Amino acid sequence: MSQVAGLETLARHYDPSRLYGGPASEFVDSKKLMNSRIADALADADEGLLTVQPGVPTDRDPAVLRESIRRARALLTRGISVRSLYPAAALTHGPTAEYVDVVLEGGGEVRVGRDLPPRMVLAGQHLFVDNHVHPGEADAGWHIKDVATTAFARSVFEGYWGRSTPWQEARAALADVVTTPRQRMILRGLAEGDTQSAVAKGVGISHREVGRDLEAIRAELGLRSTAQLMVWWATSRDRDVP
Repeated sequence: MSQVAGLETLARHYDPSRLYGGPASEFVDSKKLMNSRIADALADADEGLLTVQPGVPTDRDPAVLRESIRRARALLTRGISVRSLYPAAALTHGPTAEYVDVVLEGGGEVRVGRDLPPRMVLAGQHLFVDNHVHPGEADAGWHIKDVATTAFARSVFEGYWGRSTPWQEARAALADVVTTPRQRMILRGLAEGDTQSAVAKGVGISHREVGRDLEAIRAELGLRSTAQLMVWWATSRDRDVP
């Protein structure tokens, strides 16, 4: 007991090193290593694969897409569940739709949601997230094995899953829409009272691009002002599309 005070002074040396490794979490410094860790976790997974991809889809490396499809097929063949959450922008993105078709055909589930949580992968009892500690290191991430943290992440996923729309229903709803997914994000932000600058930051585009999108919708609908556009949006069926 007489040494407790001295041991406590070592915490400032112990905690920083624990931040980058140990049994609860591991700092993974490259995309290649992250994919390797995920593959290892899925090899023994018996609780399924849950993924959240909240960003606007970009063209993926064909080799990465093929590996994702192969991995999903292998899991579904083993009887392991696969569930994924995407934003509405993914509905019209070819590579994403190709992956989703494989998942759905194999018995997996995909849904489309709004305001999704940050990107995550839950592979059994393993959680993989982006690098929020040193965000400048874009290709780095974290492999988290802490039971409480992974259980919390699973609970977050289930909450958003319950409020999301099945992929097939979301695709069917696109038949009569006037707006694009990005335009709907802009209109929802404006309807909530955000300025165009705030909306641009939230969507991840420039203020000028927001203006161009609003101009395009007004031209499509034959409206003269953003005020008229917001009146149209208030009762539009487009509001119900993810």
